[in-house]
Amino acid sequence: TGVLTISKSGNTAETLMQALTLIQTWPTFQPAIQMRIITENKKNAMRDVAVTYGIPCIDHPDDVGGRFSVFTVVGLLPAMIKGIDVAAFCDGAREAFQNAIDATPETCQALAGALIQAAHKHQGISTTVLFAYSNQLSKFCEWFAQLWAESLGKKDPSGATHGTTPVKAIGAIDQHSQLQLYLGGPRDKFFTFLTTNAHHPLAPITIPETLTHPAVTALNNRSMGDLMIAEQNATLDTMRRHGCPLRHITIEKIDAANLGSLMMYFMLETLAAARFWNVDPFDQPAVEEGKILAIQYLNAN
Repeated sequence: TGVLTISKSGNTAETLMQALTLIQTWPTFQPAIQMRIITENKKNAMRDVAVTYGIPCIDHPDDVGGRFSVFTVVGLLPAMIKGIDVAAFCDGAREAFQNAIDATPETCQALAGALIQAAHKHQGISTTVLFAYSNQLSKFCEWFAQLWAESLGKKDPSGATHGTTPVKAIGAIDQHSQLQLYLGGPRDKFFTFLTTNAHHPLAPITIPETLTHPAVTALNNRSMGDLMIAEQNATLDTMRRHGCPLRHITIEKIDAANLGSLMMYFMLETLAAARFWNVDPFDQPAVEEGKILAIQYLNAN
C-alpha cells in the first residue's frame, strides 16, 4: 500500500493530522518506503514530517493554487497511478485553452458563460446549480463547487460582495430530492446541465407479460441507459417550460480528454467571472482566517 499526501502550504491541519495519525497507528507502516509527500519547496510542517521520517517529497508548484492544480503533479500523479490516460487529459485541456485563445470576444464560450452568470447575478440570481446526469461526474461537480465558491465569493476593492452559491446535483438522484425546490421554490437559481448520451451500455430488460401496469410496461425492451436519457430530457424540457434560466452542455462520452476539456473550460469561465466582478480568483482570505483560528483554539486548550 502506498500513501500520497498532498498539501500545498504544508501546514493544513487536517492533512497533517491524517498523515501523523496514519504513521502512529499503523504498526507495519514504513513511511520512508510507502509514503510520498507533495508540498511546496519551502520550510513548512509537512517538510518537517518528511525530514523526521525520511519521506521523499515532490515539489508542489508555488504559483498554482490547490483548486487550479489538477493539471500539475497534484492531479496527474494520482491519475497516472490510477491508470488514467493523462496525455489525453492534458490534450483535452490544451484544446479547450487554445479554442479560448483563438476565439473572438463574441465567440469565446468561457467568456459568454461568465457573462451569463454575471448578468443573472445582477438580476437577483444567487445560486448556480451544476446538474450532471452521470454518476461519473459526481467528483467533478464537487471540484467545480470549490473552484467557483473559493475563487469568486469575495469583496472587490470598493467593498461590494460578489459570487453565487454553487450547488451540486446528480441526476436522476437529485431530480427526486431537489427538483421540487427548483420548479416550485424561489427563482434565484441558474442551471447548467451536463449530459451525455453515451451511458454505460446494459442489456435491455424484458417485462413479464403478467406485469401490465403502464409504469412497468414502459420499461419493456429498455435499458438503464435508455431510462437515464429519457429522464434527463424530461427534466430539461420541464425546466424550460417553467421558464428556469439554464444552459445545456452535452459531451459525447466521459473520458480523459473530455474531462480535461471540461475542467479547463470551467477554470477559464471562473477566471472571466472574476474579471467581471473585479476580484482576485487565486486567494482565499476567509479560508486562511479560519485555519489560523482553528490552530489558535487547539493551542489554547
